[in-house]
Amino acid sequence: MDPTCVLTKEFGMGLACGMLASYVCTKTSQKTNLLSSEEKPVEEPSLKEDPTRVLEEDMSMFYGNRSDLSTVQDHAKKIPSEVYGSIVRSIPVFCVDVVIENQQGQVLIVKRGMHPVKDFWWWPGGRMFRGETFFTAAVRKAKQETGLDCQPVRLLGVYNTFFPTSSWDKDVKGTHTVNAVVQMRIPSSQSEVTLDDTSDNHLWIASDPASAKSSNFDRYIVEQLRRMNSTKE
Repeated sequence: MDPTCVLTKEFGMGLACGMLASYVCTKTSQKTNLLSSEEKPVEEPSLKEDPTRVLEEDMSMFYGNRSDLSTVQDHAKKIPSEVYGSIVRSIPVFCVDVVIENQQGQVLIVKRGMHPVKDFWWWPGGRMFRGETFFTAAVRKAKQETGLDCQPVRLLGVYNTFFPTSSWDKDVKGTHTVNAVVQMRIPSSQSEVTLDDTSDNHLWIASDPASAKSSNFDRYIVEQLRRMNSTKE
């Protein structure tokens, strides 16, 4: 046989083997990478959490420096009436209502003097400020609307409420609020209530939901008493 033919044949076989080996290595590498990606799921991007962050009892979570994020700026405390009216007519307003319990086991309700629940017996409460937790807002609203210094106990629930009226009704009427309800206790024997201009009267009632229902108080009152009694320590 012609030596040239032998060399050519050997060269061709070597080239084919080299190509096959390269193909096998490539497929093996791809399979290895696939298995690796299956074994190590890709991490989803997430907000960087403050390492000192904890889940508060009122469900607050801070993604960053707590002191900075919970600072209430002055401009958030007093919104011009025309601006706030536009807010009420455009989006839900987040509020905190407070169920204040005295040392005798009674709870405080107030007769509202303003819409959306004007002339209803209701819980004290109102708008949260940007930067407040449910508990810090509850402490502020309790002091502001009743004059009482209270300690938060637990979050009883969050409610989505719709009312047909507001104090800012124009072409768009009604109020849509989301309300976190916080149970609170008076740590001392103080009982003198000083109402602000959002309420006309107040009443201490038994914390028994059946009694509240028989007195025809609103279901919002009855439901919080039911929850409070079902979760008492």
